Amino acid sequence: LFDLSFTKQGIIKWVKEFFSDSEALLKTVGNSIVSSSTAAVEVVVNILLGFILSAYILADKDHLLARARKLTMALFGQEKGKRILAVASYSNETIGRFIQGKLLESLIFGCAAYILFLCFGIPNALMIAVLVAIMNLVPIFGPFLGAIPAGFLVLLSGDIKKTIIYVAIIIVLTQINGNYISPRITGNRTGLTAFGSITALLLMSGYFGVIG
Repeated sequence: LFDLSFTKQGIIKWVKEFFSDSEALLKTVGNSIVSSSTAAVEVVVNILLGFILSAYILADKDHLLARARKLTMALFGQEKGKRILAVASYSNETIGRFIQGKLLESLIFGCAAYILFLCFGIPNALMIAVLVAIMNLVPIFGPFLGAIPAGFLVLLSGDIKKTIIYVAIIIVLTQINGNYISPRITGNRTGLTAFGSITALLLMSGYFGVIG
């Protein structure tokens, strides 16, 4: 009824299969960890290189602009070159004002969120407000990208009621920001009316997505 030799062989076979499967699993997990770590290091290195390169470009900005003007004139001639430089200068000023407007808009959004979080007792109010304010700089999807991970932080506190309040605050602030604050600030900075600003955003994002 109980064959010891068969049982012994079965146990040995099971142990071998278990360790072979474990070895494959460990290799897979190890490769994933190594690849993720490598990608994270590459991102950090690229960010640092970007800051360093930006510092060098800003330090040598005047010389680079002078060379760019000369190159433009040499390639396109005087008339076309002047038009290209005029468009580039106008675009630079407009985009600069737009970025200033987005920074001001995100500051208002973050301050309003922080005050409401404190009033309703949302945990980690300052950290969450800073997170949603920073992500608000990203057009269209930014508020949602910041709100989702922040919502998980609130949920981890174990209070479902505060999580629901947090979601309601974010929805209200996003609607007010998108339909009132953002068009006014962006319009004032770029020379468009509030209606023109939000129409341009809707049309361009509708036809060309995030790039638009």
